[in-house]
Amino acid sequence: VKLPLESTPLPWHAAAPAESDSPILATMRKAVATRHRVLLAYRGSGDQRSTERLIEPYGVISSHGVWYTAARIADGSGLRFFRLDRMESAIMRDDVFTIPDGFSLNGVLTSGRPFHSDATATMRVRYSPHIARWIAERESQPLDDDGSITITHQVADREWAVRQVLQYGPGAEVLEPDPLRAALAKRPPAVPPGPTRPDPRAG
Repeated sequence: VKLPLESTPLPWHAAAPAESDSPILATMRKAVATRHRVLLAYRGSGDQRSTERLIEPYGVISSHGVWYTAARIADGSGLRFFRLDRMESAIMRDDVFTIPDGFSLNGVLTSGRPFHSDATATMRVRYSPHIARWIAERESQPLDDDGSITITHQVADREWAVRQVLQYGPGAEVLEPDPLRAALAKRPPAVPPGPTRPDPRAG
């Protein structure tokens, strides 16, 4: 389900490139086309084991090398994005569903990316000049005068925000909100990304 990095997501309402096919992707594409519910065995980012989710898939997109399904839980809860690489199985059911009038897959993307939350929250992060060029290219935003860059991210949940910042170690600093700054102060930083040094034992 991994794809090469691309600058914009690609909505697939019918056929995707054959080389991108996988059994789960094929099931999701068919379910979207025929409006059938799908029973997932899904493992969330913080879960130790998978759980069953009965979903109503509205569309399938790819973004930054990962396939996602935009779907509602069949019990009527809000729209979510499910990563296909976290799906251990996907079984299309016989029962069908209807998509609300006026629904647009592009309309639920945020800056062209699969992010949607009923509660709006943001965080402002300053990235140091050491990693700012990579962040600027990814976010399509200009660097600041000192070579750093400050980005306002939309936040789905606090744990996602903590992981997002910690992966850059001291290269990323949360400017706001204050509760998130306090939460990060209690977590050990990860090793920031950087060039790999050659092994001195190599010939």
